[in-house]
Amino acid sequence: MQHNGPKYLRGISGQVLDAMVASVQAKAGDGHVSVETLRGVAQALKSSPEFDAFYQHAYDTLYEAMERQTRIEQRRNALGRLMVHPLAHLLNDETLSREHLPNLFHFFQLSLGDQLAHYAETCNEVLDLVIAEQGDDFAWDDFYAHPDARIVQAKVLWTIVKTFRNFEGRRDWFIKLMQYHPSSISLGQHMFINTPRPPEGHAAPPFGHGEFQVLLSALVSPLAHLSTADKAMLHSALDDFDEAQLNAFLEKLEG
Repeated sequence: MQHNGPKYLRGISGQVLDAMVASVQAKAGDGHVSVETLRGVAQALKSSPEFDAFYQHAYDTLYEAMERQTRIEQRRNALGRLMVHPLAHLLNDETLSREHLPNLFHFFQLSLGDQLAHYAETCNEVLDLVIAEQGDDFAWDDFYAHPDARIVQAKVLWTIVKTFRNFEGRRDWFIKLMQYHPSSISLGQHMFINTPRPPEGHAAPPFGHGEFQVLLSALVSPLAHLSTADKAMLHSALDDFDEAQLNAFLEKLEG
């Protein structure tokens, strides 16, 4: 049985209050009770072993609801996590700011168009499969390493590389996009996340040519640095893959 967490918590509180009212009524022979009596009833409810099973059931139900919500949020964000994973070390050491992530997700949306929903659903299916296989031993690295997830990642990256045919123009557009502060971002059809406005006086983290080079180099690294076997697997999944075009992009990026 599924529960809405806040609504269920309100229901639990209502049951406790009902029990308190019933206890007070039992002690109110003349229709009135003293403050001391009310305090005594409240204390008895706090310590009564009769409520132990009730509280345990309430805790289990809320814990289940929280776990389910966590799984839902993870599932919704599977594609985003997959694409940002190559940037993890840059975000962790603050070479890149996490404040840039909403704009990066917006860039993915603009680059992928209608393909975004398809890739997101594929990632959801892969994540569900990995979780089912791994159970309690699930780790996100299992998802990132799954062949089907890597193929999705390769397809997204190759789509991005192709948008940089006019490298300088696309680079300058990308930098401007990363400097913008949107009010919300889309993660797919009918799925938006509001982005908080920066506090007064807050200076946005810089994003220029240097940040562009660092971010894009890390972002496309899963497509660029491959073993022979991985190259054969991923490149074969890309119908129009052109290694010369990829190498030209990487050379311009490094230059």
